[in-house]
Amino acid sequence: MAPIRGDLLADRLGLRHGPVLGALLQELTIAADAGRVASQEDAVALAGRLLAAGPGAGDG
Repeated sequence: MAPIRGDLLADRLGLRHGPVLGALLQELTIAADAGRVASQEDAVALAGRLLAAGPGAGDG
C-alpha cells in the first residue's frame, strides 16, 4: 500500500489525478516496501524529487 493517499499527494504537490499521480504512487509503494519511506512527509519529499528528475527517474 502507498504510504500516502493519492488525493493527499495530489493536493500537496498540486497534481491532477491521472497517470503521473499513479506512477508516483507506484514508486512510493515500492520505496515504502523497501524501507526508504517511513512517513507521509517522506513520501511527499520523494515524490517531489521524482517529479523534478523527470520521466523514468524511478526506473531501475
